[in-house]
Amino acid sequence: MRTMKAMVYRGVGKILLEDVPRPTILEPTDAIVRVTLTAICGSDLHIYKGDFSLDDGTIIGHEFIGVVEEVGEHVTDFKPGDRVLVYPGFKCGVCEGCLKEVPFGCEKGGMFGGPNPRGSLHGGQAEYVRIPLAHKALCRIPDGMSDEDVMLATDMLPTGYFAAENGDIKPGDTVAVFGCGPVGLCAQICAQLFGPSKVFGVDMLDYRLKVAEQLGSIPINASKVDAPNRIRELTDGIGVNVAIEAIGTPATFYACLQSARLTSNISSVGIYSEPVELFMPILCVTNKRITMGLPYKLSEYVPKLLQLIAAGRINTRPIISHVLPLTEGERAYDMFDKKLDGAVKIVLKPGA
Repeated sequence: MRTMKAMVYRGVGKILLEDVPRPTILEPTDAIVRVTLTAICGSDLHIYKGDFSLDDGTIIGHEFIGVVEEVGEHVTDFKPGDRVLVYPGFKCGVCEGCLKEVPFGCEKGGMFGGPNPRGSLHGGQAEYVRIPLAHKALCRIPDGMSDEDVMLATDMLPTGYFAAENGDIKPGDTVAVFGCGPVGLCAQICAQLFGPSKVFGVDMLDYRLKVAEQLGSIPINASKVDAPNRIRELTDGIGVNVAIEAIGTPATFYACLQSARLTSNISSVGIYSEPVELFMPILCVTNKRITMGLPYKLSEYVPKLLQLIAAGRINTRPIISHVLPLTEGERAYDMFDKKLDGAVKIVLKPGA
């Protein structure tokens, strides 16, 4: 039996590098992808900390790209040797949930390396991955684009674009993004595509705020100033048109509400692990519109974003702070969890 290296969930605080069986084709619609680059996501960290449950022994990770190694007999859109981006989740496209466009409602679909209604599915922090329903789970990478160019287009960038799009940003608007982790930084990049006059990046870590400034945002350190007050000072006392929450805590959600002017939009894409209380009368009187959720139609977002990357309109490479061998995955989780060594986005390279 052939084996491979993979990051395996073994309980809270235990994601370990192990030798595991290499996957094989099980269904005619499967493909096997050799992973060339994979990343640790904030939602992986939620699993690591025990906020979400996962079956013991599951290979974690849903952000990865690679090369098609083998395809099942019914896979005609892709062939061995194709460089591909793998969507974090996949769907069949023909069941009732898919036809009604119910988010995560596919009867056969699921999410790589994360919790699934029908049981955990092995993910991409490994040397090889089996891809079910490959025709719906893969996106071909255009020629001339490096792995690092497109790595964040697997999840972080479409989530950031979704956050900006839900904010309904108009030319000349002011925007505040709470959180300068990978999703928040991608939201700041994507907000710029809609022509705002100002984008504020709010965080408590100076090294992440430096990245936000490099990407064109106005940095605000919430550990040194009252962020909503500072935002109002910089917007003639009235607040921003659009506030984006990209962390997932009650405190940052409330800060978004406090930073937004009357008749504004709050777009939330943070992953919450505790409840948020809302006082509805105030929201109604101030006419603040709240949208929440995560991008579902990745097959529509990702090709468009790849075109913008190729055209030089989007550059997410400054967000990647570390490229480490997969064999250093355990250290990478510790770094990301404890925010050591300026960690913003850590990617892992199998076989390095």
